[in-house]
Amino acid sequence: MIQDFFLQHLGELATALIAGFCGWLFQRKQKHAELEALKADNGQKIIDLYQESLDDLKKRYEERFTELHREVELLRKNVELWKNKYRDLKKEFDLYRTKHP
Repeated sequence: MIQDFFLQHLGELATALIAGFCGWLFQRKQKHAELEALKADNGQKIIDLYQESLDDLKKRYEERFTELHREVELLRKNVELWKNKYRDLKKEFDLYRTKHP
């Protein structure tokens, strides 16, 4: 009885196994191709992110450099102002000393 059942459905079982194997084989190749495409896409995304960060870094560096340059100029002007104040006060003091020995 079981032998009759297997013999009756042997062709269908073989067809199902062959179809399953072929489906797995083709799907495996398709999945591999999709994986390679994803790897390439992810690689391009990484390159784009890296390039964007480099561009942003350059922009921030230039902004910071300009800001520091302005600050240095402001400090130079401030030093010059204090030097002038010192000279004026020194002249005034020297004049005072000459008048009041």
